[in-house]
Amino acid sequence: MTDNELQAIESVIKDTAGVQEVTFVPKEEALQRLQAKFSEEDYDLQQTLGKNPLPNSFEIKAVNPQEVAQVAQVIGEIPGIYKVNYGQGVVERLFQVTKWVRILSIVFMVILALGAIFLIATTIRLAIFSRRKEIYLMKLIGATDWFVRWPFFIEGILIGVIGALIAIGLLSGGYTSLINNAQTALFFIPLVSQQSILIQVYLALAAVGVSLGTIGTYISINRFLNV
Repeated sequence: MTDNELQAIESVIKDTAGVQEVTFVPKEEALQRLQAKFSEEDYDLQQTLGKNPLPNSFEIKAVNPQEVAQVAQVIGEIPGIYKVNYGQGVVERLFQVTKWVRILSIVFMVILALGAIFLIATTIRLAIFSRRKEIYLMKLIGATDWFVRWPFFIEGILIGVIGALIAIGLLSGGYTSLINNAQTALFFIPLVSQQSILIQVYLALAAVGVSLGTIGTYISINRFLNV
């Protein structure tokens, strides 16, 4: 195909509904990419093949991953397109697995959050019980209710923050290892590696720790601290 015909096809693909980005990959670049996979071996792929058998291609990114199959079907009907490959069969199963993983993850997180609230509430309850005499004396000399309650809130929040920091440390180390290994083994799955996004996730975990600590403390104080 001529350059004009390739540009015309690229324009049609860009105008296709659901397409976010289109990148033209000439067959020479495709051969270089294939050769790069043999970079650790003393192997000249171009010399072995002689003539480049790879076709020109377009790499297309869809706006919505769920619509990849529909977008691929539309693009496959464009005149001049020989074949469309989007991982047929694998993509559909991957979305099903992702759906169930998301559901199970939400259920698991809710259970963990309730468990964390219960543990924090129990810890504060024990703290209230062990300091009941001090609380009684503070009330006798005129301490206000919130003056008595604030130390327990601070303690509950600190417990939540410490738990969140431990989780952040484990997540940071584990996710960094996953990215380093998955970039070679699962290169087709895009993983978040931007530090700005990861920092937002870590801050969100810290905020969740503060929230769980506050909720657990509030429950214990309302039930077991009569001030």
